[in-house]
Amino acid sequence: MKFFAITPDNANIEKLINWLPELKNRRAAYLYLRFLPASKSIRLLIDAAIHAGITPIVPYASYKHDMLSMCGVHYKSSEISLLAQSLPAKPRFITASCHCSVDAHLALQAGAHYAYVSPVYAPLSKYGDDRPLFPGDELRKLVMIYGEKIVLLGGMTLQRMQKLSVEFKGDFSVAGITLFFNDFTGL
Repeated sequence: MKFFAITPDNANIEKLINWLPELKNRRAAYLYLRFLPASKSIRLLIDAAIHAGITPIVPYASYKHDMLSMCGVHYKSSEISLLAQSLPAKPRFITASCHCSVDAHLALQAGAHYAYVSPVYAPLSKYGDDRPLFPGDELRKLVMIYGEKIVLLGGMTLQRMQKLSVEFKGDFSVAGITLFFNDFTGL
């Protein structure tokens, strides 16, 4: 099982850098930098994450060629069709957001290493999000086929992860904002 921490929208880069040891302690191997402010300090965060043993992931729309060998690249669900296009430099790995099983299959077949499927539960970090939940039978099929390449996102807690582990009888990965940042205020 792989763990992907996702930065809160209002996170402060300096505080995130200080929070990296705790993320590592919580077994986060990846940090999706969902926001990339136009500042030089983002490079400090990327370098600090790598130094902490956490691989940073940057949005496809924001990547820079010099980042690709150090970072993963993330495609939003609206960008999955772009996966078929080759990038000018090879990223460390590719992730993609998927809100249906067809998109997950397409993303993984087009070269994504991981597909974030969501929402598995009502998101804890997005109040009022009323999107339909990802169907459980489709989740089971995806996990059976792709294993840890399927990253469950949305309302993840330790208890829910344990329940899903028993229910799916397979290996999957987990991503979250609240799961990794819920008790750190002021990010």
